[in-house]
Amino acid sequence: MLRRASDGKKPLKEKVLLLYDAIFKGEDVALENPNFWDEFFLLKTNVEYLEKKLESLSIKDLIHFKDDLNRFFSKCSEYVLSENTIRMINALQTMTCLFRVVMTHNDVIREHGMELPDLLIGTNICDLQMQLLLRALTAILTNQPLEGATSMAEKSYSKSEDGDVTDEDDEATMTYPAVLKTLSLQLLLTIICAGRKESPEKSGKVKETYIDSPQPTEGKDVLVLNPFMEFLMIEEQEIERALIQILTDPIERSKHGSNVLLLLTLLANYRKYESINPYIMKISVLDNELALNGFASVISSTLSSFNRQFVNKQEESRSSGLFSTITNMVGQMFIGDSDEQKQMIKTNEAVLLALYEAVHLNRNFISVLTHSHTDALIGTPPTTPKFDGKSSSPNTPTIELPMSIGTTNNVLCTFIQYTSIVMQDTKMKQNISSAKLCFLILTCITEDQFANSFLHDDNMVFHINIHHMPMRHRKIRASDDGKSRPLACWLFDLTTEFLISHMMKELPFMQHMRCIGIIHRLMSYQKRCHIRMQYQWKELWSALLTFLKYIISNENNFISHWKGGIFVLLTSVLNLFNMFITHGDTFLPSPNSYDELYYEIVRMSQIFESLQSLVMKYSNHPEYKEFTYRLGNSLINVRAITRHFRPKIDEWSKENNQNSLTEEEVLDVVRDNYDSLTLRLQDNLDHYDRYAERPNEESFFITLVRSVIQSYRRNFAFEQIDLQQYSTIS
Repeated sequence: MLRRASDGKKPLKEKVLLLYDAIFKGEDVALENPNFWDEFFLLKTNVEYLEKKLESLSIKDLIHFKDDLNRFFSKCSEYVLSENTIRMINALQTMTCLFRVVMTHNDVIREHGMELPDLLIGTNICDLQMQLLLRALTAILTNQPLEGATSMAEKSYSKSEDGDVTDEDDEATMTYPAVLKTLSLQLLLTIICAGRKESPEKSGKVKETYIDSPQPTEGKDVLVLNPFMEFLMIEEQEIERALIQILTDPIERSKHGSNVLLLLTLLANYRKYESINPYIMKISVLDNELALNGFASVISSTLSSFNRQFVNKQEESRSSGLFSTITNMVGQMFIGDSDEQKQMIKTNEAVLLALYEAVHLNRNFISVLTHSHTDALIGTPPTTPKFDGKSSSPNTPTIELPMSIGTTNNVLCTFIQYTSIVMQDTKMKQNISSAKLCFLILTCITEDQFANSFLHDDNMVFHINIHHMPMRHRKIRASDDGKSRPLACWLFDLTTEFLISHMMKELPFMQHMRCIGIIHRLMSYQKRCHIRMQYQWKELWSALLTFLKYIISNENNFISHWKGGIFVLLTSVLNLFNMFITHGDTFLPSPNSYDELYYEIVRMSQIFESLQSLVMKYSNHPEYKEFTYRLGNSLINVRAITRHFRPKIDEWSKENNQNSLTEEEVLDVVRDNYDSLTLRLQDNLDHYDRYAERPNEESFFITLVRSVIQSYRRNFAFEQIDLQQYSTIS
């Protein structure tokens, strides 16, 4: 801040700026004034000026400034342990600035034969300094005493009836201001995420390729390149305990939950494919129910907020008249077409990654994800409004009423609704990774035995608002019948919607493979456990048949692009029909369902004949011979049905002098001729390869983590803090 000049005099600099200048001149500022650092850390940090001063230094100047930089860092660490809240706030913000700027030079510093920790902290002392710093931060997060700083915190003692202090606890219970915890988490995230600033990724079309081996990663693993990550691994026990403690406390979680989730997720992704990561080990065995519920609560709150915004936008568009209706029909309502929604999807990548790690690593989390929670868990958690600078004390945390979407009332319902939104437009870069991650999460869930028992439980029914993509050839569905059903029914609806709405020229092939895989896992569980779910199977059959027809009509384009992968996709779809044919008696709700299945197969017999022609066309092709052999085997029973019933139907039509038959008449013919039908028994139809992150998805997750880190860098901002409210704390 500059004071206005008067009488032609130069404007006067703010005092803290003068002190910054003195520090950067390389002077020993404490020689003339022994109280220099005490006074310095009482002055509000000017983060903008400090970062500009650091950024103005060339690499050569920065290396020359090393000793003074080490002293500056050491003083920041010292005053994080001070007895004064204001000094602690300023020390934490200053240290965050140092990490943010100095770490942008990581690559260049190495070229000069120096490691970044040595440059910033000091040669031979960085291990001890980082240990002290990290333990100080975890002490703040867990309300534990700081060495030499116990007097600054509020102490609560248990007193006896005569007023004497008892020693029920040897340690005093500390209560640090929320701002110190926020800054501590911000500093930890800065240590992980700071680095060279990169331009935002351009939105555009993204393609996946069907391959048998993983593709090389685009770009480097930014966490591996971070020289400070090993310090965080060494202090894993204290850091993990602090983060879990915050998740167990509803008030603390409401203030810091998002940062805690991001921090845990990034720590769990460090060298996860190269060595034993202690954070992965701890997350995988975590059985603290309060912490797991807190974890789920933060995820649910974030995704629910996005769902509400999307629903509100839809309602506004519907109420705005004819023009909006027309634009909706040509796709303007697709998710991702506004900058705000793009940013929200990008931000939610971190939340989805946290959900994925919890589902993938921790079996105990499944019981939380698939459990009906109280409104306090699934609703918006307590929120603490930011200090506005006008009142003399921080605002009191308030509990917002739960804001339900439809009648959604568990975390999985919220996630399924979110998936139905983000999967709509899979062409845009900000959507493709989120949609893929959602399907990977659903794959992990549908593989889990306990999760499946919940998904198919008739006594646990829910209603979910599955959003449908606006398309020219169908009317916009404003809502469904509003009935509650088991979650497996909603997953079938979700996957059916994806199949129908993503038959496009640039086919999202791998997403379709994941979609079919989810359906297959659900059906395999039903077959093994003999679960007869009341579901409109005809909708799924119709979607699968339409999808097959679309692939066949574009065979040349798809085969040239996806090679043998397209035969794998077709075989996967046909195996679903074979499961219905061979094992449908174990999970279809009634014999009538079997009749309807055969009716649909006979009605669309031309599709299967076209598939047989495709098999014959490529059967001698050296690249596709093996694929077409498998596809041909999967057609045997389906074609046996069509070849058996077609003549019977024609014969009945001729005998009754009817050129066109009603559905009921065809069904009668089918029922009367089951006995003479011969089918081949097919084994292992319920078998599938269990999901494995490595090696197939290793590249994807390295890229995703880099995207999350870059997003944090771009969106980072220092919070404006009113220091006056802490001036009375000594």
